[in-house]
Amino acid sequence: MIGMFAVSCGGTNTDSYSSLLEEGWAAFESGDYVSAYDQFSAAISTDETRSEAYIGRGWTMMRRDSLDAAIRDFESGSSDPGDVSPDLYAGWAFALNALHQYVLSNTQAAEAVTGSNEGWSFEHDDKLNIEDLRILEAENFFAMGNFSASLLRVQLINSNFSANVSSVQGQAQLAAEIERLRSL
Repeated sequence: MIGMFAVSCGGTNTDSYSSLLEEGWAAFESGDYVSAYDQFSAAISTDETRSEAYIGRGWTMMRRDSLDAAIRDFESGSSDPGDVSPDLYAGWAFALNALHQYVLSNTQAAEAVTGSNEGWSFEHDDKLNIEDLRILEAENFFAMGNFSASLLRVQLINSNFSANVSSVQGQAQLAAEIERLRSL
């Protein structure tokens, strides 16, 4: 009878976790979200206590329009606050916004901004940065009817923009500016 043995080649779980993360992010960046999901899930199975695999899988699930699953991953990843990057809070904020949970979305956006010293950009998609979080906050405040706070967020991006948000016309101008900024 031939025996089968698992042989260690000197690698550690940390090496495996890191390799799975690298493969997951490479798949994510290339748009292969099925493989990204598989790699991040395997990394979580290797070490459930570290946040980055949850962050990767959360962003992956957002890209797959599985917002509830993304939020669960971001929540799971936040359990170790010493190891959480602003990417977790930013992803969580975007997912909550998409589900119209504006107050919670702004809470997470503020965590991302604070954690990044106002210089956040998503390493795995260079189109997302601090301005996107500010626009998200402006959109959330607008949806909640807090037009003054929305205006302040817009002015962090476009200091020349002004509108009388106590009027319907000013609110319409603010909404148009938020849309314009989103399209950039």
